[in-house]
Amino acid sequence: MTYHRPPKKIRLVLIFIIILLIGLLLTIFIKNRMSTRQIHPPLPPENTGADLTIKRFRHTATTEGERQWSVEAESASLYSKENRVQLIDISVTFYLSEDQCILVTADQGSFDLQSNEMTAAGDIVAKGLEYTLKTQSLHYDHRLHIIQLESPVTLTGPGVMLKADTLSYDLKTGKVICAGNVEGSIREIAQK
Repeated sequence: MTYHRPPKKIRLVLIFIIILLIGLLLTIFIKNRMSTRQIHPPLPPENTGADLTIKRFRHTATTEGERQWSVEAESASLYSKENRVQLIDISVTFYLSEDQCILVTADQGSFDLQSNEMTAAGDIVAKGLEYTLKTQSLHYDHRLHIIQLESPVTLTGPGVMLKADTLSYDLKTGKVICAGNVEGSIREIAQK
């Protein structure tokens, strides 16, 4: 049996098609990689008045070597003269103990670099200890370890549904204080 090579024109057409397919695959791959990485850079400091702007910011506050809270943000702008960091799209973890924490997400916030006082605003959701809390304004007093919710609050969890104008939560004692137009229901949960 003898092997006959295809004519030169057919070989050239096949090589051209193979090169065209490889080029098409590379183009699709590169376009796909670029579209999945469309992360908008933060505004440069000169456009915000900030001394420094950082993408994907992370900070942990400690007292005597023990973690108190940590914050992550899509962007952070440092204002040195005010000792303040302005945050966008934030997630804060308050550490209650080694195995318990409260996770708070918010549209924006800020914290003081000297006192570690923190505020958050926008759609705020806090989750932890089987409860979910929703509000629009939060203040954290680092010295007293108290979270104060200064706008209407909804708290839901196993057997609990509360609404109040304000709420404070002491991270050290676990004490919750609701004030102003408090309404809701608390039902007994059967112990297993």
